[in-house]
Amino acid sequence: KTKYLENRTYFFCILEYSTDIGNVRFTLVRGSLTKQVCDVVVNETLENLDMSKSPMSKELCAAAGPGLHLSLKQNVGDKIEYGHIAVTGNADLTNCKAVYHGALPLYKESTKIECRQAINIFLMQCFMEATESGYHSISLPPLGTDLKGYSAELSAEAIQ
Repeated sequence: KTKYLENRTYFFCILEYSTDIGNVRFTLVRGSLTKQVCDVVVNETLENLDMSKSPMSKELCAAAGPGLHLSLKQNVGDKIEYGHIAVTGNADLTNCKAVYHGALPLYKESTKIECRQAINIFLMQCFMEATESGYHSISLPPLGTDLKGYSAELSAEAIQ
């Protein structure tokens, strides 16, 4: 499991809620992922890696500079499959060491269970990669809520 290091709690946003589950600390913060001091920032992008459509991806690219998108395209090509993540460096982001990119399927009520599983798989990939890389803290957005039609509740439930 990824353990959150207490001495790295430098948030520039309003702290909303924090709880410990086992040896993992979860902290919910309202604000920009580009301002969170952490080891890894998670970016949900489209399957075709078009980072200009998602407000979160656009903000990340603006802060990181063109090197982030270029590195992603070099690592993955033109498409990322569901259930996979792509790892890039931080480009010009000074708040993190790496960015993990992944895509989720479009939400439909008829595929709610599959969509929740897709978030679970995405998160497991991120947590396993972070653990293998020796990272201890991850900032992630409410997955699926930006462009894919997921409710905030479904996204939050999947993290549990």
